[in-house]
Amino acid sequence: APFRVAEATSTHSRPGDPLVQHFKESLPTAFTLSRIEGALSPSSGSSKVTTNTVGHPYPFSMPKNFPFPNLPTDYPMSEERVELGKKLFFDDTLSVTNNVSCSFCHLPNEAFSDPALQPWGVRPERTTRRHSMPLVNLAWKRGPFRWDGEEPTLRGQMLRPIHDPFEMGEDLDALPDKLANKEEYPNLFAAAFGDPAITSERLAIALEQYILSLTSFDSKFDRAAKGEATLTEQEQRGFELFMTENDPRLGLTGADCFHCHAGVFFTNHRFHNNGLKPNRRKDLGLEETTGRETDRYKFSTPSLRNVEITAPYMHDGRFSTLEEVVEHYSTGIHRSPTLDPNISKHPGPGLELSTEDKAALVAFMKTLTDPQFLPEDGLPKEDVDPFSEETLRKIRAYTEDY
Repeated sequence: APFRVAEATSTHSRPGDPLVQHFKESLPTAFTLSRIEGALSPSSGSSKVTTNTVGHPYPFSMPKNFPFPNLPTDYPMSEERVELGKKLFFDDTLSVTNNVSCSFCHLPNEAFSDPALQPWGVRPERTTRRHSMPLVNLAWKRGPFRWDGEEPTLRGQMLRPIHDPFEMGEDLDALPDKLANKEEYPNLFAAAFGDPAITSERLAIALEQYILSLTSFDSKFDRAAKGEATLTEQEQRGFELFMTENDPRLGLTGADCFHCHAGVFFTNHRFHNNGLKPNRRKDLGLEETTGRETDRYKFSTPSLRNVEITAPYMHDGRFSTLEEVVEHYSTGIHRSPTLDPNISKHPGPGLELSTEDKAALVAFMKTLTDPQFLPEDGLPKEDVDPFSEETLRKIRAYTEDY
């Protein structure tokens, strides 16, 4: 086989394990109902028929082992809408200063994230609080979005950076007229929506469809899963550590990564407190959205696909390398009441992995890089630097202080 999982049964299902009884007793209070959804069908009694099919259907593709994505049904994806969204994404006209585009903080060769610690926008005297998240494989994310879960939908998220005073700072009411004055946009909107009207809603739909088109499933790991490549011994060891429970009392030595970075997307799309020491900005994470103290310091779990090229890491960009990230889980855990149980179960400062095992984990995570985002194969980076050296020096000094 191109790769394998260590031959070990789960600590949660071993005969006689007291954890099983504990979990059974805890199940009634372990789940909450967030929403109920229903799918329309011919027998549902609904007569609603979409009337927004314009242009050529977008040829969305995915591997057989991926689940069906959450593509929009009110405005089906089309080639024209994706092309319009791409044009908008790279256009700095969307900012009030005409020098900051969406791609300014989401660079194609960084898997649509940002190498800055925390990015800045139209007001260089102040950066954003958080690192820019990658924008890949969001077709499979239901939401909520943002590090703190503040935005319920992807479409809604498309407009937030545009009118945020510290990101792009543009007036959404003024933006349609601004775009209409550019010769190419009326025709692009007409091709995408059937008429040349430019609205904030249509702008959000087009940007959403471009983001939905950004997919990643051709890493070395994916090719190994299909028998087209083979992991090295070190990468294989890292994979085994990644997918194995750590329970020394039962003789299992793993890294427990799979609990939060699970499945083909290497994320469970949930919110966790992963043991980071709070920074000076006192970012409370999910609690700022829900108001619940039980959500304090919980942040959205990002996908580890392309993690090799999406540094810096964590919600505030505090770690510069994957080695620093692994060291955090090995010896740097900060304990607090909301610390994730899969981390808090380990005594001491963390997993306390060996030097060899830490290197193996890093080697495995690098197999999740999709070549399309590498500089020699991916889209060219934008050569945008609207700030003076003095301003950049002040920004760097500001972001270095936690």
